[in-house]
Amino acid sequence: MTPVDGSSAPTGARPGGRPARCAERRTGTLARVEVRGDGHDHSLHVVLVQPSAWLDDGVSNLGAAARALADAGPFDARHLIVLPELIGATLPAEEHLAQLRAMTAATGGWVVGGSHYGTVGPLTNRGVVLDPDGHVVDEYAKRNPYGIEHDHGVQPGDRHASFQIDGVNVTVMICADAWFAELLLDPPSRADLIVVPSFSITRRPPAFGRALWRHLAVARAYEFSAFVAVSDWRLGATYHGQPCAGVSGVADPFPADPERYFVPADDAPVSVHRLDVGKLEGLRRDRRARGFARALPAPPTVPG
Repeated sequence: MTPVDGSSAPTGARPGGRPARCAERRTGTLARVEVRGDGHDHSLHVVLVQPSAWLDDGVSNLGAAARALADAGPFDARHLIVLPELIGATLPAEEHLAQLRAMTAATGGWVVGGSHYGTVGPLTNRGVVLDPDGHVVDEYAKRNPYGIEHDHGVQPGDRHASFQIDGVNVTVMICADAWFAELLLDPPSRADLIVVPSFSITRRPPAFGRALWRHLAVARAYEFSAFVAVSDWRLGATYHGQPCAGVSGVADPFPADPERYFVPADDAPVSVHRLDVGKLEGLRRDRRARGFARALPAPPTVPG
């Protein structure tokens, strides 16, 4: 959950192969960036799951998501399935993980498991990432609980997730954390895709929330030269009486059409978006050439 109404926030694939080659043609002061194909498919498909109603029953929520995925498939290891925030409600970690492993087995895809409130230790909003074989590759915990979460005693988490799918760098952060760019700066993010499981509760009419979220997603996408994918509950869902804005969709840092900096999810339980991550290196080279990109430290070396 996160502020979507301008109110104050609480304190406290690239699949393997050679990188794409970038060429520039300058017209006046504007560089036209071209990314030439290298014979490899650099696409990754993000599968946004957006259920229509939240229940305080994680098994029911996850079961509905599994049925929707079965209807929308087939999927494979080039698909990253993203579940929304709190889809697991208050399921114990072991049961939540078992439900997610059943989902990877049924779909063959990667799964960003939304989140749930753990029942052991401090109450935190957390989730896990699973590969197509059902192995946990990373976990994440919301650093900035929002609004009603403070009333429920939810404590700040301490991490976002980072992992790779065939060379594509993916970062996962829960809802309100996406509003704090500094979380992607220490250490500096190398993400090609920023994934945001969300529950966009709002105190104003949902249209205001959707507009704010779209601006946020596009700003993050261009700031970090990365795609941003938001998986939210559908318009009409509520959380303890508070309405959801329904903000699922994908922001593209370099679209071919100016109307497609943000592409909303389809009005359906599952929305699939193809991401051409191969074009990102061309965009980054162009921005570095113009002095319009953050300097990043050299990537860590892998011991031989």
